[in-house]
Amino acid sequence: MISIDFPAAYILTALLFFIGIYGLLRSQQLEKVIISIMIMQLSSLIFILLVGYRYGGNLAILPYAVDETLYAFSGVDPLSQNMALLATLTSSVFIIFMVSLLPKLHHFKEAKTTKNDKGERGE
Repeated sequence: MISIDFPAAYILTALLFFIGIYGLLRSQQLEKVIISIMIMQLSSLIFILLVGYRYGGNLAILPYAVDETLYAFSGVDPLSQNMALLATLTSSVFIIFMVSLLPKLHHFKEAKTTKNDKGERGE
């Protein structure tokens, strides 16, 4: 397992997000735009998980024998993990929707650029 200290992890997450923004601004193909959105979404999920992580922290769910005050200061925050799971599900639905629209959008793009003999738009 690769071990990265926290400042470097935050910097790498920001770098990944800016790579996604660069790809979003520079690309003109819809497939590349979707990939750039996926990269930005992945970097935001990594950031959410980094914010909720505590180095050397305990499990999010502990048995009843553990003192609650000790857990409050040493436990990993389960809220960030739940938010990352919800964001993953939401983004997967968005990606599936966008990918399902790609053939229709390509069809409309081809119909717009195709011209018949009279110079009018093709249907």
